[in-house]
Amino acid sequence: MEQQKLTDVVFKLSIDLGTQLEGSPELDGLDIPLINMRILRFLYEEETATPLAVAGTINRDRGHVTRLLQELSANGLIALKPNPQDGRSKLAMLTAKARTIFSRVHAAEARLYDRATQDVDKQELITFFKVAQKISSNLSGG
Repeated sequence: MEQQKLTDVVFKLSIDLGTQLEGSPELDGLDIPLINMRILRFLYEEETATPLAVAGTINRDRGHVTRLLQELSANGLIALKPNPQDGRSKLAMLTAKARTIFSRVHAAEARLYDRATQDVDKQELITFFKVAQKISSNLSGG
């Protein structure tokens, strides 16, 4: 496979997934950018996190993440509380409002997964995930 083809395929897949997810009927009326959705998902899975932990997970600088967290807080989707282990930082956590959103997100993702993997057998999917993980690891240096 040509070097350029890898980037073409990965970019197209990323755009297609984002477009399908944003346009899903389950998420109709939600106006949450995908980067914010990544933060909310991380907090959904971790329950609480510092801005530094969020930044490391979504591969953005801490200043950018801090601004995104403040925006999410202003929209009532997260709460920022003092970090009891480090008075210089905050802990971010989902609000009840954000938690209710995830039933819709899970439904949209399940439908998207079913559509994306139709005509893909189990072994092909396992191979895809292994290869994608290796490529991601190579690119992130680990």
